[in-house]
Amino acid sequence: MFRPVSSKANFPQIEENILNLWKENDVFKRSIDRRQGAPRFVLYEGPPTANGSPGIHHVLSRVFKDVIPRYKAMKGYYTPRIAGWDTHGLPVELEVEKELGFSGKAQIEEYGVDRFNALCRQNVMRYIKEFEEMTERIAFWVDLENAYVTMKISYANMVGELCELLGADAHAVTQAIGLDSRIGRKYLSPGVAFGGPLPLRVGPERLVRPDAVHGPTLENPRHPLPAG
Repeated sequence: MFRPVSSKANFPQIEENILNLWKENDVFKRSIDRRQGAPRFVLYEGPPTANGSPGIHHVLSRVFKDVIPRYKAMKGYYTPRIAGWDTHGLPVELEVEKELGFSGKAQIEEYGVDRFNALCRQNVMRYIKEFEEMTERIAFWVDLENAYVTMKISYANMVGELCELLGADAHAVTQAIGLDSRIGRKYLSPGVAFGGPLPLRVGPERLVRPDAVHGPTLENPRHPLPAG
């Protein structure tokens, strides 16, 4: 009636088998899709900075970030979860400066701000594969294929739009997140010019809806978000 059970269970292999089963049957996506139309639950959380290898603290925090939405999903809530990567900040610059042997602003300007920024963008993304592998191995259910990246123009525009909906100065805020913290060099590409209460979008990327980027949606019927 029952299959024999070995006393020498290979628990890591059992976990791998379960992970493969979930992946082959697209269980995570199906668990989201089948709850379309149900009350939405959003867990607001900060994305990891992708300029270093993941550590045990990332595992611990991701367990909590996974357990809570899973529980709410089991209670019938619609719980979309979108991955994200924090690509702004001084740690990125410091690591690149260390690799180049620089010790200050003057050396960066002599090297070339554009060249330095390009290295920062490369550096911040180099560890994403490690984070993705860790995320999948610990069974953290989150959409990695559509992850948002904070250095992208679309993300900066979305933040500016949300600030406008909240009554903040979107022009100042979007400029702030688009500028380097120390010497004012822009992370945003030349395709975006700033003017008026919102950035003037003249580049190839359109404004994106918040729920397509991170999961949270700011619902305000007086200020409908543009489609797309």
